[in-house]
Amino acid sequence: PQPLRRQQKQQQPPRVKHGIVCIAGNHELTFQPDHYEKVHDKFHPPKRGGRLDDQKARDALTNCTYLQDSSCQIEDTNIYGSPWTPEYHCWAFNLPRTDLGRIWDGIPDDTDVLITHGPPLGRGDPHSRGVKSSSRLGCADLSQQVQQRIQPRLHVFGHVHSGYGVTFDGTTLFVNASAVSNDFARRNPCIVVDLPK
Repeated sequence: PQPLRRQQKQQQPPRVKHGIVCIAGNHELTFQPDHYEKVHDKFHPPKRGGRLDDQKARDALTNCTYLQDSSCQIEDTNIYGSPWTPEYHCWAFNLPRTDLGRIWDGIPDDTDVLITHGPPLGRGDPHSRGVKSSSRLGCADLSQQVQQRIQPRLHVFGHVHSGYGVTFDGTTLFVNASAVSNDFARRNPCIVVDLPK
């Protein structure tokens, strides 16, 4: 990705009428065409049907607003979405931890609802697969930006299945809304948040 400039207050984001907003994550390989071009044989080899049509995947999103390092506004609520997570194998939207700061610098200060695929460090990010329970998978740069600069009312993320749940720091409600457990079974109920105006 290109370096992003820090935005103190972005121009008015586009208003959307419906309330469905989504982002991609590390499994949405086709949403990152340049990366998918390099890895599609590993995930979609010819013997299993071959390369998927990345434009067709994006075109299938007809009843929602897809955010990729971008904003929208629903009523008077500014929503920003980003798919990036710290590098892990060859999945989509992964960057070395040292490069993520420039992504988070692009999040506008006036963001009310932040949606990222990965969690900030220390919020819904415990590692539970063969690693000491004190290990964390979240992004330190994201945590710093969220708690010191952006301070959204709501930060929704997933990615770390074992971190499902809600925490609050007095300013921001952090929601790890991962729908699946570590064994990828759909065990976690939907989390509903009423965001007061």
